[in-house]
Amino acid sequence: MRKSKSILALFLAALMALSVLGTGAVSALAFNPNNYKPDFTQLKIGAPITGTDGKKYLPVTCFFTSSEDLSDKNTVECLEANVSATLANGAKAEGVKGNGQTLYGPLNLGEYNQAGANAFMWSWNEGNGAGEVKFNLPLLENNETQSVEKSQATGLEEVNGLKVGDKVEMQLVTEFKNNIPAEVLPGGSHELPGNKATFTVEESSKYPKTVDIGSETPEPETPSTPSTPAAPVKRLNNPIFVVAKKVTIKSKKLKKKKKVTVSAKKAFVMQNAQGKVTYKKLKGNKKISINKDGKITVKKGIKKGKYTVWVRVSVAGNNGYYPADKNVKCTIVVK
Repeated sequence: MRKSKSILALFLAALMALSVLGTGAVSALAFNPNNYKPDFTQLKIGAPITGTDGKKYLPVTCFFTSSEDLSDKNTVECLEANVSATLANGAKAEGVKGNGQTLYGPLNLGEYNQAGANAFMWSWNEGNGAGEVKFNLPLLENNETQSVEKSQATGLEEVNGLKVGDKVEMQLVTEFKNNIPAEVLPGGSHELPGNKATFTVEESSKYPKTVDIGSETPEPETPSTPSTPAAPVKRLNNPIFVVAKKVTIKSKKLKKKKKVTVSAKKAFVMQNAQGKVTYKKLKGNKKISINKDGKITVKKGIKKGKYTVWVRVSVAGNNGYYPADKNVKCTIVVK
C-alpha cells in the first residue's frame, strides 16, 4: 500500500473535492471515512445443526458495530463479508463454500436463515452502525474428504467443509460510493476493512460458546438453558448539535485595539455534546483565528467585508457515546 498523505495534503485534497460533489453527495468537509469501519465485537457459536440438505453446519452469529449509519445509501455502496480458513494440515482457503458475499442490505431477519448454499443472514439497526451477520459453516466428519478448489461463482480457492482444528477468519469490508473522491479515503481506496474475528473449530460437545473479540479464553454457554443471544453493550452516536452564529465586528474597535475577541458562547450554538468539546480552524482569512476553546480573534488590519471561516468542532465522547466531529461555517462581518 502507498504511504499515507500528510494531514495537510489530505485536507487540501478534500477541499478540492468539494467542487466535484453533486447534489446528494457526501460533503468532504464533514466526512470522516473511518467512522464507517465495521468492527466485530462478539461471536456466538451455536451447537452444530443439520441443514435441509442433510449435512451438518456450525452456526456462527457475529455482532459488529461502527460509528456511523451503515445503511446510509448516499455513502455506502455495499458491505462485503469474507470468510477464510487455515486448515489443520496447514493448507490455506480463501473462502468457505456457501459463505461470504457482497451484501446490499440490510436483509430481513430470517431471510437467509437456512443451512446450505447462501446460508447467510445479515441485518443491522437502521439509523446506527450496530448489526449482526450469521454464517452456517459446513462441517465434515473425520472420514470425509476435505478439499480446496477454485469456485466458479466467486473465483476464490474455497474449502468444501471444516474439520476440528481448522482456524476460521472473518472480516467485514465497507465499500464506499464512487461519488466520494479517493483523496478523502484512507490510502485512496474505496474499500475500508474492519477488524478480524477468528476461532478454531472444536468438537461438537464444546458448543455453544461465546467469543468476545480479543479474548483468549472463550467462556462456554450452558447448553441446557438456551436463550436468545443478546447484543453486546454498544456506545451510541454522539447527539451533538452545533451551528455558528453570525459574528459582527466594528472596524472602529479594531482601530483602537490590536485585536477583538468573541467568546465561543457568542459565536456558536451548542447542544447535547457528550464529552469535552474543542475547536480548530480549518480555513479562512489569516487575520482571523480560533483557539481550542472556541474563542474567535480578529486582528487589526483586516478590511471591511464578509468573511467565511470553516471550523471543526470535536467532541471527545464518553462511556456511553462515541467521539464525533462536526464542520461548521462561521460568517464574520467587519463593518
